[in-house]
Amino acid sequence: MSLKWSSKIRKSLPVFLMASLLLMTTGPCLQAVSAQDRVYIAQYGGDNLDDGDAPPVNRNHKPPPKLLVPGYQTYWSHDAIGYHPCIILALEGDGTTDMTGVPIQLQAQFRVLAEGLLTIGRTAIAFPSNAPHQQIVTQPMQGKRAFELPLDQAEWPVIECKVMAKVGDATSDESQNLLTIPCRVQAVAMSDDDARAQLSFNLGARRPRRADQSASSSNSQYRSNTSTTVAPRPNPDEKPLVAVAGKLGSPIPKPQTKLQEGFEQYMQKTSLPGLGDDFYLFEKALGLPVDTDNRDRDWVWAAYRKHPQVKIFAGSKGRTGKADVVIAAISVDTPLSDSQFAVVARSLSSKFRNEKMAPTEHSVRYTQNGRVELTNLAAQSYRAIYFDTRDQDQSKLAIVAVSRQPGSLSELLKEEGQRTNILHVLLKGLGADGSNP
Repeated sequence: MSLKWSSKIRKSLPVFLMASLLLMTTGPCLQAVSAQDRVYIAQYGGDNLDDGDAPPVNRNHKPPPKLLVPGYQTYWSHDAIGYHPCIILALEGDGTTDMTGVPIQLQAQFRVLAEGLLTIGRTAIAFPSNAPHQQIVTQPMQGKRAFELPLDQAEWPVIECKVMAKVGDATSDESQNLLTIPCRVQAVAMSDDDARAQLSFNLGARRPRRADQSASSSNSQYRSNTSTTVAPRPNPDEKPLVAVAGKLGSPIPKPQTKLQEGFEQYMQKTSLPGLGDDFYLFEKALGLPVDTDNRDRDWVWAAYRKHPQVKIFAGSKGRTGKADVVIAAISVDTPLSDSQFAVVARSLSSKFRNEKMAPTEHSVRYTQNGRVELTNLAAQSYRAIYFDTRDQDQSKLAIVAVSRQPGSLSELLKEEGQRTNILHVLLKGLGADGSNP
């Protein structure tokens, strides 16, 4: 038995020697990745930690700074092939990290909820300086897919938007979801400049509140750090109030009120309803109508007044409740210029406001009631006309009308002015006698 075991040991001795040599050569490699390196690789990615060929660890890599989104604007933009969902963002750094010149890649994902289809829009931007809490506005991120939008805004597709950001040399795993709750694309069509103006307006409306909050927080911090209460110092320029008796019958001064905005600023609002909108949207934006007229069996007309200088008429053919003709009667002292006419016409066109307009054309008619001057312009989906007239009290009125109905717009307004009392004020400017048939 002893001879047999000794022979077995002699035969297995080379195997033990080879195993020990292999263990001595691979031992340092297995210990090359320390415990700290294993934690780093597990956090920021890497190959299997049990492999001997572990990747080198870059301990200088830091997570990218977080970006803040103080505001955004979603809308539909129009080009030659159709309407595209769009979004622009206002970005702000964390206030501590130097973001000067660091490239920021943005990707907007637009998903049609009804179909599940996805269209992508991309852009890139960088902070020009490291000013604290500096805000920058991105370029519009436009979905590549084009849509054909119906006239009824309620039938526009419901699209959800999500924006991702990649800062500097961040990895794909470190991309940031800027909109934690996916937003919906608003059912409004506007140009990129109008979207930037709306975003700036929204940011400006929120900025004073943020300043007040920061001021109150700083004051509360100051009060908590002070141990004694300091009484406020009296103002040396402040004088005590003295009651003075006035004369009997003297008029009571009226309180000063904020000046009403001009009609140009009012007409440029993107929330103003227009062509293709339902009467419900007119009531929501302008209030209940001051007058209605349905004497013509083919048309229903409604008049609205929210601005003291502007009275808006909306007409629906076929009693569908959708505006096929929209008219603005503006109280002015001087005639409108061609640029003012184009601005008002574009505002009344609602969802068609992004369409390109042809140059204005002036025309003169000689009628039994005198000379009539008409200014016309045309877009892809509607036509517009401008002329001057006078109200019942002989005050000057500028009439701007837009229509998506075929045929002569001036003749349509003349016929409806004679058939309905609500449009009777248009007849003088069109050279009609103003008598109902």
